[in-house]
Amino acid sequence: MLKHRTAKEYWEQLYGQDGYVYGTAPSQYLCTQAARLPPGAKVLATGDGEGRNGVWLAAQGLNVVAIDFSQNGVAKSESLARRMGVAMTHVCCDLNSWQWPREEFALAAAIYLHLYAKERRFIHAKLSDCLRSDGLLVLEAFHRRHAGNMGLQNGTIDSFYTAELLKHDFHAFDVLDISEQTIVLDEGPMHQGATEIVRLTAMKR
Repeated sequence: MLKHRTAKEYWEQLYGQDGYVYGTAPSQYLCTQAARLPPGAKVLATGDGEGRNGVWLAAQGLNVVAIDFSQNGVAKSESLARRMGVAMTHVCCDLNSWQWPREEFALAAAIYLHLYAKERRFIHAKLSDCLRSDGLLVLEAFHRRHAGNMGLQNGTIDSFYTAELLKHDFHAFDVLDISEQTIVLDEGPMHQGATEIVRLTAMKR
């Protein structure tokens, strides 16, 4: 059992454990979308944790900026990048205080980046701003049904998503793919079993 007072303490303790708690393989959904981008395109991996998605994007020949606020997570991501022989930029900071660039990235990945309402609206707006015209957003997250199935309280459910919520947040995008579905996760010890998720790929107008 992890003992923590803040979200940052939780993630530092989680990523401070031995091994990669979400595995080292990338999100299968992200893999289906990155082929849209030419080698060398600049991409952003938000809340990238131990690096499984950012490192995979870098291995596709993309210019990756990976951000997480856990020092332990970033250290593991750096180690994974070295092991895989890829170069990428790591930033350890809180997305709320990061100096977000405007219209710089060709893709932004938000894989299981769960945020409460006020923070979510702010960061989703920044994700929109940081993408260039025709830039892609790829998002995968737990659906609110998953939170309900876990017996989580109403305040926690607020940090889980639905397709309608995402379409509202990213109304300045053309939706290329959106779905709510049940999948079986096998991504390290923390992501296992049948899971309710929502997926979105959208292009900024």
